[in-house]
Amino acid sequence: MRPRTRRYALARSGDLPAEALTTRERERLVADLAALGWTVPEIAEHTHQTTYTTARILDNAKRAQYAREATA
Repeated sequence: MRPRTRRYALARSGDLPAEALTTRERERLVADLAALGWTVPEIAEHTHQTTYTTARILDNAKRAQYAREATA
């Protein structure tokens, strides 16, 4: 399910730092941008996060996806 909040739309457009989002929205934002082919540094700059934070969020999202697939 995709977040459909104004804050999410503003963060996705780069007009609002990802910090303003909930944890789940931030994870979705990073995953969405990565799915579009963006690199970690590009996502970090766009969302006003550090590359460390962005990479950590992306790694956690990948682990969660793997766990879901392993139990399916």
